[in-house]
Order: sequence, then C-alpha cells, then structure tokens
Amino acid sequence: MADRGPSPYLDELITIAVMRLVHPTKLIPATLDVEGIAGLAPRLDAGANVITSIIPPLKGLAGVAQHELDIDDGSRSMENVECVLDKLGVQKASRADYAELLTRWKGRGTPEA
Repeated sequence: MADRGPSPYLDELITIAVMRLVHPTKLIPATLDVEGIAGLAPRLDAGANVITSIIPPLKGLAGVAQHELDIDDGSRSMENVECVLDKLGVQKASRADYAELLTRWKGRGTPEA
C-alpha cells in the first residue's frame, strides 16, 4: 500500500459504515489524525464509536498522520471532543463502562463485546 495514495474521503466513511453493520459490537475508531476535530462528526455518524488521537494542547505532543493538525490550538483536546459529542447528542462512556466491556471480553476469551 506504500505506492497508493490516500483513499477518497467517502471511501473511508463507507468503510466505517460497512464495518459497523458487519460488526455491531466492535470498537471502530474515528481518528483525529486525518482531518482533526472537523472530521470527527462524519466519522461518528458513519458508525465509529471510539475516538483516537485526542491530544492536550501545548504539551509538545504530535499526532501520527498529521503532527501539526489541531494540536497547539487545543482543537484535539477532550473538551473540544466533548463539544462535538454534545452537538451530536452522543454520550461518552465512563471508565466503568469501559472496564465492564473489557471484563466481558476477557470472560468470553475473545475480543468481542
């Protein structure tokens, strides 16, 4: 895949949607590394249910795909992510919810919810 360019934006959203339909109990990531905070809502709308690459501002940290995207201005902070979730009417899971999910997965011996 090193010789291929990036996939078109719509292809990513379709892939997320298909993964959600085929694997309704899986964790499907919406990364902030591709488009920053502006790309979060479409990925969540497509079916992603985990947000990756949340980075606190002014800590000298860099993302993986686009290290300059929305980091120093704080756009990839938890506060801004929560604002997007509020606008979408989505509630974030608690640490207890996540711990329960992991316990269920361990009890089954497979990484499924």
